[in-house]
Amino acid sequence: MPRIKKIVRNNFTTVHNDFLWDTSLSITDRGLLITMLSLSDDYDEEPVAENGEVDTYLNNKINNNLVYNNSNQSNLVTSTEDLIDLIDEEKTKEELEFVKRNLQIPYSLPRKKNIFTDAIKILAEYEVLVSSARTPYQMSSFNLIIQQLAQMCLIDVAAYNKANITHTRVIDVINEKMGELGGLYDFIVYAERKWSVICDEREVHCALRYLRACLWSWLQLTPEEREIEDIF
Repeated sequence: MPRIKKIVRNNFTTVHNDFLWDTSLSITDRGLLITMLSLSDDYDEEPVAENGEVDTYLNNKINNNLVYNNSNQSNLVTSTEDLIDLIDEEKTKEELEFVKRNLQIPYSLPRKKNIFTDAIKILAEYEVLVSSARTPYQMSSFNLIIQQLAQMCLIDVAAYNKANITHTRVIDVINEKMGELGGLYDFIVYAERKWSVICDEREVHCALRYLRACLWSWLQLTPEEREIEDIF
């Protein structure tokens, strides 16, 4: 989430639109945070609405003294930016725990490349991938494929093989593949092998875009279809 900078001019509080358009926060979250930003620097009351109608997640965290560092109660979070970062970090941890437990990517996962990369690594049994890599080149190919799968989950709409595919459709297909295969390990090994052959046989222009198009095509294949492709 972008940093939020408060600017006060003649009893107004101005924030960047990125804050207001951040879909990882609910409308209530945004309303609460904008209210907090409007307060004076010496305001020390807990920012909980009088009617109690605050987002359940934030309400629980605030009532549990979120303004204190969870690992060190004496380390006070002194700025709104620190509070936002802490909320963001807590939500991210919970979402990645969901990925580990359910082996699915939720739509609510914060749309940041590093977070989606971590989610794909979980689904791909990344430690097993690392131990199975025969060369540093193969390991870098594994990482490239993981990064591009994460990128595909973030691009709002992309054209793959003349079809416009939304990021939610990519997430759906990855989740379907998890249900079919139980993991992305075999898929990423297959994709690395195919990509290696492509790079050896031809000069690839716009390599990352081409790789994403290939990944989308390969995601459509069943395990049986992949085996047939390998034979021929």
